[in-house]
Amino acid sequence: MSFSSSGNAAQAFAESVTPPVSPDERPTSPCERRESDLLRAMTASSASHSSPVEKPAGAQRLPSHERPSWRRPGSTTSASASRPDDPSRRRGRPRDSSKDEAIKSAVIQVLIDDGYAGVTVDGVAATAGVGRATIYRRWSTMPDLVAEALRDLGSSSIETPDTGSLEEDALVLLRWLIGAVNGPLGTVTLSLPRDFGALSAFSTGPLEAWKSAFARTWDRWTPCNGDRDTFIRGSAVADAASDPVVHQWLFSDQIVPTALADEVLKCVISPLTSPTPQLATWINRREQLHRTC
Repeated sequence: MSFSSSGNAAQAFAESVTPPVSPDERPTSPCERRESDLLRAMTASSASHSSPVEKPAGAQRLPSHERPSWRRPGSTTSASASRPDDPSRRRGRPRDSSKDEAIKSAVIQVLIDDGYAGVTVDGVAATAGVGRATIYRRWSTMPDLVAEALRDLGSSSIETPDTGSLEEDALVLLRWLIGAVNGPLGTVTLSLPRDFGALSAFSTGPLEAWKSAFARTWDRWTPCNGDRDTFIRGSAVADAASDPVVHQWLFSDQIVPTALADEVLKCVISPLTSPTPQLATWINRREQLHRTC
């Protein structure tokens, strides 16, 4: 409420409760005189507030950026304080990202030790060293937590090796693939239910990244040179080279031996460095069929 409206209201109230009196009817008792003086003072104060202040001639209003600021240093305005995205107005402690990593590492460890059926909030919290509420504040369901942990585990990128020869580059990549299926990622992928989509995530994640790296290596060492009959695309060789490793990983109860990389290099990759036209055609058709399926 403005000063003018409050002053008018006070003046109206004073006039309603104090009828006009003549000089002969002034209050005689001390209480009546004090009450009369108080009402007159209220009326005079409200009238002074309600009277408008005249501006000097030629006075202009200063722009907002030139007006003096009476705020304390470091204080925020009401507009900035009311914005929900203002970091200075957020309440509570900021979320600790290290706990996120600890929880995701813990759920991977529980999956390796007890399988998907043994994953519980209490077990993950105890392994991570956090409380149950810390997990509930970050993930609404356990499948969401497992999916994010698996996605982070399989998001490692593969650098294309450059050892100086195709055989050594292929060995480096094959050994990386064997280490991936024997490691936590491969163990967790096999422990999850089929309807969880873990195998599909592995195929579109780490396995696809490995095939791309292998195809780049192959195409760098075996250029086309204009002879399409004997040229085999790197993606086709990558499929043929990864199949023995993935097959033994899926259908064997034992870990994939590292020596399998040398066997794949000798029996699969080396014969394709100088293939016959018939073999090259068959490999390329196999790749096309694999892509359509």
